[in-house]
Amino acid sequence: MRKTKLKKLSKRILTGLLAAGMAVSAYSTPVKAAITCEHDVRNLTDIYDINYEESLEEVANPYRGFYKSEQINYKRGTGNEVRNPKNNFVHLRLDLSDFSANPVKGYDSDCYITDETTDMLKALRGTLDNCRKNHATVVVRFAYDYKYGGYTEDTTDSKGKFHKRSVWEPQSIDTVLQHQDAVGAVLRDYEDIIASVECGVFGKWGEMHGSQILTDKNLKKVMDKWLEVIPENISVTVRTPELYCRYTGADIQELDSEDYKTKPGDKTYRVGIFNDGYLGSKSDRGTYKNRETEISWIEDQSTHTLYGGEIVLFEGKGTPLNNAEYMEKEAFRTHTSYLNIGWNDHVIDDLRESTFQGKDPKYSGKTSSFTYVQNHLGYRYVVDGVKLTKETTNYENFAAEVSIKNVGFANVVKDMKTTVIIEGEGGKYEYPVSKLSKDKKESAENADPRNWLAGKTSVLKVNLDLPEKMKEGSYKVYLRVAYDENKKGIEGYPVKFANDDSSIWNETLGANYLGKFKVVSESTIEKEGAKVENKTSSKSPSYKIDKSSSFYTFSDKKDGCHISYTKSKTENWKNIAVNFSDVDTSKYKKVVIKVVPSRKGMNLGITNQDENKPVFYKDHWDKNNQFTSTKEQTITINLDSKNKNGIYIYCDATKNDTPSGEQTFVIKSITFKK
Repeated sequence: MRKTKLKKLSKRILTGLLAAGMAVSAYSTPVKAAITCEHDVRNLTDIYDINYEESLEEVANPYRGFYKSEQINYKRGTGNEVRNPKNNFVHLRLDLSDFSANPVKGYDSDCYITDETTDMLKALRGTLDNCRKNHATVVVRFAYDYKYGGYTEDTTDSKGKFHKRSVWEPQSIDTVLQHQDAVGAVLRDYEDIIASVECGVFGKWGEMHGSQILTDKNLKKVMDKWLEVIPENISVTVRTPELYCRYTGADIQELDSEDYKTKPGDKTYRVGIFNDGYLGSKSDRGTYKNRETEISWIEDQSTHTLYGGEIVLFEGKGTPLNNAEYMEKEAFRTHTSYLNIGWNDHVIDDLRESTFQGKDPKYSGKTSSFTYVQNHLGYRYVVDGVKLTKETTNYENFAAEVSIKNVGFANVVKDMKTTVIIEGEGGKYEYPVSKLSKDKKESAENADPRNWLAGKTSVLKVNLDLPEKMKEGSYKVYLRVAYDENKKGIEGYPVKFANDDSSIWNETLGANYLGKFKVVSESTIEKEGAKVENKTSSKSPSYKIDKSSSFYTFSDKKDGCHISYTKSKTENWKNIAVNFSDVDTSKYKKVVIKVVPSRKGMNLGITNQDENKPVFYKDHWDKNNQFTSTKEQTITINLDSKNKNGIYIYCDATKNDTPSGEQTFVIKSITFKK
């Protein structure tokens, strides 16, 4: 390489790019005022302590996913059964037909549900207790259909098999309302495990058709009762948008208008749709009268209500909809959170046996359709960036910004709580964001997971006061998202993030690892109103890499900064400025750069930043000014007045670099040695 070429180099204004795994000065030293006030916050630093890529593995989380159904028939008297569901997500299908008048059984009248008439309320509590012990969450539906048979009269099917009538609805709607009061008193004690209550009650399977008592008047009474007895944090859903309109008085032809968008505080804000004809025809087996109009309404309503159901066989002409590729288009609009793993089994088998061929490059051609659907049901959080206070004192505040992408079809609709946990050499400290202190300048922004919308990236920002007793040392930062902020570990329904990193989930804490920082001595700062010796000792040298060059492509990865380039016909190389800050050459004598070359024979030039009188540093070259290996190389440069402000790194293309052949080298770390 000729020195004259350096005159062609253009300086670049640097931007903050930090390589993972860097030592003493792999972060930018914050610019601090001469005086440090209590609760001040230092500059934040991009860190790479975890992998920011999404995993392809299923992550079991509350209130979402493929469910298994648990059908229970309750009866008058004693001996009602307690079940022990162990699936992560459970659909409780609860039959109350034995409490209706039934001449076949000799019941002349309906029966109220009380502790005197039945032990079913106790049995229901037992089942819900077991769900909680097993960390399961549930969707609940009550029906008056024995074994959920779906027969409104005695029937012989096409195969000659006889089926007794299974649907026995109460004679009086008042009986239904009393039953709702009775079971509602139980459900209120299990708000943490219930994702949604499907209205049910009417007709076959509780799917609100084939009923003798479903009138607009009775629908209004039943829905009003559910909204009365079910906690506000739980969705109540009806079978179709048409039923929603019959209940609310909305015009189904105009349902997508702004007039029918609900707001927090509205009575119908938490009323949604369950869809047991999911993708089974152009109308989803009668779910929709006008698919586009009604889905446009659902698109907004299902951001705060739980939407899901059963994916079924496709009927009718045209291209089938019941596949992962169509779901990739529509499920992000309907915000689909749950589906039945057991029905329709043929559709589920097809999903398992087919390769996903959608537009998502993470999954397309790489996983089954089932994996794509399974991973996207409901919410799915991936941390794709973290900034935090890399070093501070316990006199100052700690701050962090966490970029969280929701790659799932939906957002969580339950009122989940966020807590920051700091754990290290000096103990464990928990910061529920709902309890932060303004007096200590603590704050949180965008901390409600209900606002981390599907397909969007949200940035959670926190500012936390560090206790005076917090010892110096290294600390890890975790984020806990859970329904109950007072519970610990895996209790309280915590949420796991879906990053492709085995270190991210801490089961003991029930929280997700974000990165680490250091608490240093207060002797390194000058407090407001007091002088502290050795103030300058806090200034450690640091560096930043300028990535503004269009000649190079920069990619931040866990193992360092990956830099790619392609040979050009007009100009084969340009410099990359690496700027140094706070380098005291009386203390720091050397800078050590660890790189991985793209190939043997690669030229990697390094000079100071004086374009008129450049100084070449060549101790990493062989006699031909080239690397001889593609293994990690260590470059050591003596620091002096000519390079203490930074260096230039550049690549010189050779005959081995073809115009079409992209080269990539990695800067793994840059450290300063005393």
